[in-house]
Amino acid sequence: MNGIILVMTASTNAIITLNEIRQTLAKSDVPQIAIDTQYRIVASNPAYEAKYGADIIGRQCHAVSHGIDRPCDEMGEDCPLREARVSGMPERVIHLHHTRTGQEHVDVLLTPQKLSSGEATLYIETLTTLETPKTGVEGGSLAGKSPAFTKMLSDIHKVSAHETAVLLLGATGTGKEMVAQQIHQLSGRSSGPFVPVDCSGIPDALFESELFGHEKGAFTGAHYRKAGLVESAKGGTLFLDEIGDMPISQQVKLLRLIETNAFRRVGGLDIIRSDFRLVCATHQDLASMIAQGKFRQDLYYRISVFPITLPNLHERLTDIPEIANALLKRMYPGKRVRIDVQGLQILQQYQFPGNIRELRNILERAYLFSTTGTISFASIERALRASIGSALPKIQHTHSIKRSAKKLSPPELAQLVTQHEGPLRLLADQLGISERTLYRKLAQLNSPPSR
Repeated sequence: MNGIILVMTASTNAIITLNEIRQTLAKSDVPQIAIDTQYRIVASNPAYEAKYGADIIGRQCHAVSHGIDRPCDEMGEDCPLREARVSGMPERVIHLHHTRTGQEHVDVLLTPQKLSSGEATLYIETLTTLETPKTGVEGGSLAGKSPAFTKMLSDIHKVSAHETAVLLLGATGTGKEMVAQQIHQLSGRSSGPFVPVDCSGIPDALFESELFGHEKGAFTGAHYRKAGLVESAKGGTLFLDEIGDMPISQQVKLLRLIETNAFRRVGGLDIIRSDFRLVCATHQDLASMIAQGKFRQDLYYRISVFPITLPNLHERLTDIPEIANALLKRMYPGKRVRIDVQGLQILQQYQFPGNIRELRNILERAYLFSTTGTISFASIERALRASIGSALPKIQHTHSIKRSAKKLSPPELAQLVTQHEGPLRLLADQLGISERTLYRKLAQLNSPPSR
């Protein structure tokens, strides 16, 4: 592994040894590795080794960071190496990595290093742990680790740094406003205002005035000049929630605003320049509404430059423990409220037609039914039965594992992991050990977990 690699510099060809590559990587405070076209790690820095272990040279990157024996693209994920080999340019993806301290969402930047022949056969991988900022929606932040959630998170990070118009698509209760706030917080406009507009809650007659403002005397009852929501969003983000409910008569005015970056208050003559980032959301099928003449096609094209689909909760049931804990911390700050293992299991067998909003209601109801700081299976079951219009799922009880982790043989532990459905933190709870300890035991088996 101390061979010589010829790398093309900006001006001249230079012979660079692996030791020199290691010295370059060591200067970085963020985890970095150098990999070849076969995914093998040929160099790493201390920051990477602190997260993933020191004995990694010669191993494939996906085995170290994901615990899988095949490349990411063969496992249903985007692979930056595959993309970089095609484009010849740096490629960036969001992945869920397994580190020594647990799972983390990581921004993976892969930069090709071109040889004198012009072909890239060495790649520098730079990893940045994603810290999800808190939003103004009850001080919450996005939570989850499922593939569906990771795909959504990747889309959020791809578009946030740009001024591109975003259209959030998802059923009621999937957290569209929270996602919009995440985009705002990650953007260059985070210091500006975030102005949400509920298009379904404004009467048609008042829509134009609410959006663009009005001058004194513009209509009966207009006793003073009023700035509209568009004006209030100056320097920040304007979030139009449920844009499918915007009156068709107002859609052309929004289209003109987007195209000209200017508007007039109702009853006014002065042209006001607009300066905001536009994010829209809807639970409706806008394509069907266009066919019915209920939504303008030209407006659709302007607001849907970058659509992001929010998954339903039943598509990410493995995220429920993390989402539930985040909700409980938000709902009961300063209190140590937890859900027992059986309670989490019943939640993970429910389909949640009302998505995250319904989960929040069930947790609040279950907490009121509980007599201690722990929400039990019985409290969850009672809360589910009280849900209006929802049928209680047929629950399959999973009995707690009687034997301790110390008494389990390596083959028995490996079999438990294979048979276990859902997040490994549940299995750790059943074994009476921490999730970190379980990961360590699995690493000793040379079978790092893939979820």
